[in-house]
Amino acid sequence: MGCAAGADDGLNVVFAPTAASSRPPLTPDRELSSSAGDQRELALLGSGRLAAIGELTGDLAHEINNPLFAILGLVDLLLKDAEPGTKAHGRLELIRDTGLEIKEIVRQVLHFARDTSDERDDVVLQEVVRKAIDLARLTSAAKGIELVEELDAEPISVRASRSQLSLVLLNLLTNAKQAMPDDGTITISLTTDDDWALLSISDTGPGVSDDVAGRVFEPFFTTKGAVGSGVGLTVGQTVARLHGGTLTLASQAGEGASFVLRLPIVGRS
Repeated sequence: MGCAAGADDGLNVVFAPTAASSRPPLTPDRELSSSAGDQRELALLGSGRLAAIGELTGDLAHEINNPLFAILGLVDLLLKDAEPGTKAHGRLELIRDTGLEIKEIVRQVLHFARDTSDERDDVVLQEVVRKAIDLARLTSAAKGIELVEELDAEPISVRASRSQLSLVLLNLLTNAKQAMPDDGTITISLTTDDDWALLSISDTGPGVSDDVAGRVFEPFFTTKGAVGSGVGLTVGQTVARLHGGTLTLASQAGEGASFVLRLPIVGRS
């Protein structure tokens, strides 16, 4: 591959072609094969990373729980000695309640990390959605974000991997939360349209501009800087496609954003 410095530099440096550059150019078929191979490799790397995160989460939960149980035990003893109604008693109750909240967060995160099975089964979407919402609520209350559920009362079943669906939902909820750094509302809606289940996650954030909307599903594309990896929506769209469905974005700048997950209902398609 040749490369020359710009004329403004006063230099004209040319790198000689390497042996690798003598290979014939990629044809569309070879490009497709290379792209598919890259996707398989990324999938394998992602699976390995998820497995490592699961193990790390278990170790981390153990390290958090041990001192936490000691703190909660000590607080219970101090509460017995403190006079009810006093400032000391009230502060101890606050410490206890905060510790119990941390315990619940650790429990739910650990449960999610351990659920790594990709096996597909008949899954009731309402159950998966509510678990994801419960986990999101534990980290949303302090930010002034309201989570609104609008779920169809009739159970809606799809043939899916529960862990993969949970991952997609948490990614979408996290994106919605990050779109509203101060406060706002996230509405989770689950309905049906003939043979399809429609799950939408909408926020009241600033929305997505047209140029960004056209790239949100591209691998490694992110507007969050170092905070984002740029793979969450790509993974979500891939999981939807592998389950025979779609993941799409509906948004206008200044009017919030809505991601819609569309999946075939069991026994109807």
